[in-house]
Amino acid sequence: MRNFLSKTWAWIKRTAKKVKTWVVVTVLGGTVLALNLAGIPPESLTNYQLAEKCVTDKGGVVDCLVDLTIKEKANLKGQEIAKKTQLGIYENTQYGVRVEILEVNTIEGGVEVFARAWRGGEQLGFGSDGSVDIERFLSYNPPILVKDPNGPIVREWISEITGEPMQRKFREDLLEALRQDLAHTIFVSGKEGTEIVAGKLGSTISTFRPAAGANEPVDGYSGCCAGNQSWSNVQSQTGSSTNGPSGTNLRVSLTSSSTDSSNWRDQQRSWAGFDTSPITPDTVDSGTFSLVGNTEFAVQADNHDINITGGSGPADTASIATGDYEIAKFNATLLSDNGIGNDDMDVGGSTFNNWTLNGDGITAIVTDGLTWIAVRHLPDITNTEPPNYAGQQDVVGLLFDSADTAGTTTDPKLVVDHEAAGAAAPRREIIGSAPFSHEQPT
Repeated sequence: MRNFLSKTWAWIKRTAKKVKTWVVVTVLGGTVLALNLAGIPPESLTNYQLAEKCVTDKGGVVDCLVDLTIKEKANLKGQEIAKKTQLGIYENTQYGVRVEILEVNTIEGGVEVFARAWRGGEQLGFGSDGSVDIERFLSYNPPILVKDPNGPIVREWISEITGEPMQRKFREDLLEALRQDLAHTIFVSGKEGTEIVAGKLGSTISTFRPAAGANEPVDGYSGCCAGNQSWSNVQSQTGSSTNGPSGTNLRVSLTSSSTDSSNWRDQQRSWAGFDTSPITPDTVDSGTFSLVGNTEFAVQADNHDINITGGSGPADTASIATGDYEIAKFNATLLSDNGIGNDDMDVGGSTFNNWTLNGDGITAIVTDGLTWIAVRHLPDITNTEPPNYAGQQDVVGLLFDSADTAGTTTDPKLVVDHEAAGAAAPRREIIGSAPFSHEQPT
């Protein structure tokens, strides 16, 4: 043993002369040897290492993500969330759940959380039959910002509806962002009144999000037509407008002509992309697509349903172009049985509107690639012309937060419950967990 340690120490000293940085080496049973060496030239560090140094120097994450790839950003956020997250119990009044976080780990592309939950004093079950006591939650490209009217992080843009300057304020809060995101995921995936098996560990519930900016997988909208157009033309046009890959909103709208009641002025369709490839080779059991609404501007009370369909997605998976409005890119199969009326949508800017995936929606999830979900109004989906109103009136009009609110708890999300084929045996044991109890903890 002494000879081994001597050789190891000699190797460290030789390496130190070449590397000139902090070197920390763990040797046998946790023995730690550390050398404080001279500064390494910045050009010798990778962008990820520079970002890690930035986080240490600044004490925050959001300002340190600029030069990273989408995957590197997700990895760094997951790494820092795992460091900051406190184990134990918290309550979320927005979704009415009480959550016990038992373990948090960094994963490729995000963060892993083991937790169980209660609603109204009753424990929630997870899994296809609701028998899971402790679920494994994976959050990819996790959020780190929460909305805060006094927050120091300010996002500004010009409203596409009113033309007025708009502003949103956020603060970086890794723990609160994780808690809010997890509470909503539990809200849409937890099951009441089931026979829970004490200590049973779930397979996986994963949460996916689009990428911000001109990156894969993108989100955004395209539209047409800026003039007097028949319904047939509105449906078949190739597109004439888009908010591009960096627009702050997704949009679903339909506006009548400004001059007569037999034609239409414009219509918008939205795309949201998700990299669901980490699911493979698992089998999808269920899923929920969610958006936070921020504006409702329809002036008519027809209350058309907003629903989701599938399709091939935009031509460029990292951008949205006018041609992505083309109807050939979409299909008419509803991915959810619960359409939400234009006037029934929550547009308060903080609460998710949820579409539970039906059988077609589950089938539409691509477990080894990109999944594309289109957000549209029902007359558009069924190609059924709705009542028209002259005077350029919005028959359907909704805006939703896009991923270009960038890393916030209101970004679009897709929650997928999946498990390995065959028997759903626990994949691992929880490290350091307390004895299991179905009673709500105090």
